[in-house]
Amino acid sequence: MVRMEEWLQHEFLAQTVFFVENRERGLFFRGRSRFKDVEVLVSASRHVWVREAGIREWKPTGVYVPADVISITANHSAR
Repeated sequence: MVRMEEWLQHEFLAQTVFFVENRERGLFFRGRSRFKDVEVLVSASRHVWVREAGIREWKPTGVYVPADVISITANHSAR
């Protein structure tokens, strides 16, 4: 998950990003970006969704996690 956290942090210019849990809809992360607490969901299709902490509605970002980042993450979580 570290590789995915680093990629998300770089892609969204976040101060912090950390993995929380594997949910039914994808991988769930929390972090801080532009002085706001945010939640990030990476779906099985590799699409990234974001919402401000405490808000119910997810917003699509139009960003997809590269396959090489997903494959590295999958390999590490399988160990």
